[in-house]
Amino acid sequence: LADLLSMIHLNLSPLLNTLQVIAESWIDSLGYLLNKSAKKNLFNFRDELTQLSKKLKQSPDTVNDLKSVLSTISDIRYMSVDMEKRITDIQESYRTLAIYEAEVGEDEKELVAIIDQTWSDLYTESRQVDHSLKDVKKSFAVITKEKVEEFRQNMSIFAESFNLHGPGAVGEDLDKGLSIMDKYEEDLAKIVAEWEELTNAEKLLDLPVTVCPEVTRIQKDMSGLRQAYNVYEAQKEAKARWSETLWVDLDIQMLQDNIEGFIKSLRQLPKDVRALPVALFLDASMNEFRESLALLLDLKHEALRDRHWEELMERTGTSFEINPDSFTLENMLAMELHKYANVISDIVTSA
Repeated sequence: LADLLSMIHLNLSPLLNTLQVIAESWIDSLGYLLNKSAKKNLFNFRDELTQLSKKLKQSPDTVNDLKSVLSTISDIRYMSVDMEKRITDIQESYRTLAIYEAEVGEDEKELVAIIDQTWSDLYTESRQVDHSLKDVKKSFAVITKEKVEEFRQNMSIFAESFNLHGPGAVGEDLDKGLSIMDKYEEDLAKIVAEWEELTNAEKLLDLPVTVCPEVTRIQKDMSGLRQAYNVYEAQKEAKARWSETLWVDLDIQMLQDNIEGFIKSLRQLPKDVRALPVALFLDASMNEFRESLALLLDLKHEALRDRHWEELMERTGTSFEINPDSFTLENMLAMELHKYANVISDIVTSA
């Protein structure tokens, strides 16, 4: 047996060659994928630096130009840590590619070699530009302060208009409030945009940031009003559809279910929204409508005759034609039935 074992000889060279070929193939594939990713990151980084450099060299002839340059300086300052991390990642990727002798373009090698210094030069340039703009910043700081004062005056005018004539100051006339809601929202959006622009300018110019609690308050009120008016508009559109229903086809239970849904929607709004006058008037209006449904049910009593309808018109001071083919819920809603609960009760009882 020992003699037999001594005669066995294994030739592993083909296996080793095969494994080497496979390993080299893996290295080539992984190297290709790593280079593809590293190249993309490298050239994206270069393009970003190029764009930042162009913005940094912009001549600050106007306020907007100055804000653009200062914003670029600020961006460069605050992205320093992130940029250095990205440079390290890119360099490490190309170091790995070099270890495994992966194919890399000459333009990539040249760029990797100077990328660290390119960022350092740009950072230094940003500080130099910032220092050179001191006098310009002082000049534009004066202009910004004047704009802030103008903004305060315009904001005061808008706030007065909103408080006295806005969508939250229409009393029971919610149709009017709904009709002016969009305009006030648009005006507020412009004011907020201007405010944000001014505060950004103040930060860039190292000025105290303007605090405007009135803007914040009106934003909150406007948001609440929009929520309340959304419910109002939805129930108004529903009532318009219901109004077209013929009296003979009227489904009181359907109306009951729907108005209950709208009341629930309103009462699910935040507490501060429900406390707005608009929400209170809307809640009262929908409750009156809900109460009138019981009266509608009474008026559908089969014992009612034409003389009873005539008595109803006489005692309520209204007039409508009692024609089954044209008499709709609109005729009844126009009467504001909740005001005549006792009258309706008397007529139905005597029928």
